This record gives sequence, structure tokens and C-alpha cells, in this order.
Amino acid sequence: MRISKNLRPFLVAIAAATVVGSIWAYQTMSSAEKIPWRLDYTAGLAEARQANKPVLLDFTASWCGPCQQMKQTTWTSRDVAAALANYVPIRIDVDARPDLATKYHIGEGEIGIPLLVIQDSSGSITKAEDGSLDADHFLAWLKSEPTTVPGI
Repeated sequence: MRISKNLRPFLVAIAAATVVGSIWAYQTMSSAEKIPWRLDYTAGLAEARQANKPVLLDFTASWCGPCQQMKQTTWTSRDVAAALANYVPIRIDVDARPDLATKYHIGEGEIGIPLLVIQDSSGSITKAEDGSLDADHFLAWLKSEPTTVPGI
């Protein structure tokens, strides 16, 4: 079968678009977050109390570069998702919930975002860390002894 010279550039463009589209689709699917975030703070705490599970609070914002990096790395890890199966993970946008940002002293002193807080099912803070963590460092932090961020 012979392809017309006029048709060749069109077919090359379609082939290139197909390859680029396939790569983009693969990257998008492989970088999807694996954590089943609860977005309602009150409902998440109620779920944790009922299930007697600890809570992971992830304080974040759309403008926070390190927060967005964690969305692409830490929260896409299957190992992190497996480790958080025994937690109720709640994501809190500090712009949408300034009351919670104030409650956890974000923006006061040296406490910034991302801020990760572990609470037991009764609401007592057992561990906190501010700053971005990759998957390996997050898993190590999750297994470590209780620590706190001064001021929380």
C-alpha cells in the first residue's frame, strides 16, 4: 500500500500524538494518590472514634509546593497506602479551614505546611511533623516514637 506524500505528515503527527498521549496517560495513572483521604474533618474524627483507629491529619494548600510534591510522591506509594490502612487519613486545606489552621498553630512561629499530625481515636496528639517527607521518610516517621512539633 502506498501512502500519498500529502498524507504522510498527517500520519506522522497522529502517531506522535498517540505516543505522547499514551505516555501522559501512563504518568497520570501511575501518579494517582493511593490514600483514601477524608475531606470532612468532623466526619473523619467520628469515623476514627467508631473504628477505634488513629487519625492522620494532612494540613495542605494548593499553593504549597512541598504539599504538591507529596501528592506526587509520598501519597502515590503503595507502601504508604498499606501503612495507612490502620488509620483514618484526613486532608485539611488550610485555606478552606482557617479555624483548624489556627487550632493547630499553623503559621504561628515556625509551624508551617505540610503539617502531619497523628492523633489517637480520642483526639490526643501522639506525633507531629512539619515539612515534606518522601515515602521512605514518611514510613520511618510513622513507625518512630511519638514526637511533637513545638507549639502544637
